Amino acid sequence: FEVDILWRNGQLKEAIIRSHLGGVCRVKTPVPVQVVGAKARERKGEVANPLLKPQPPAPFVAPERWASSHPDLPPTFVTEFETKANRTYRVQPL
Repeated sequence: FEVDILWRNGQLKEAIIRSHLGGVCRVKTPVPVQVVGAKARERKGEVANPLLKPQPPAPFVAPERWASSHPDLPPTFVTEFETKANRTYRVQPL
């Protein structure tokens, strides 16, 4: 996949995703999104693509001066959709 992302005021405006080979595309975003050009769905199970297998997060190491041992991370949304080779898809916030 090839991805171009447009940000405005620190917020996702849109992303253009070009699928070179086709297959499942899974995106993780800070806001719910819609996909123009494909039917988006919530992540469902594992996919055959080894690049989409979840990776364990690296351990968080906080400097001693920080009171918290874990950062406050915002919620994320995972959306996936089927793609076809050489097609372009637009991802936009809802």
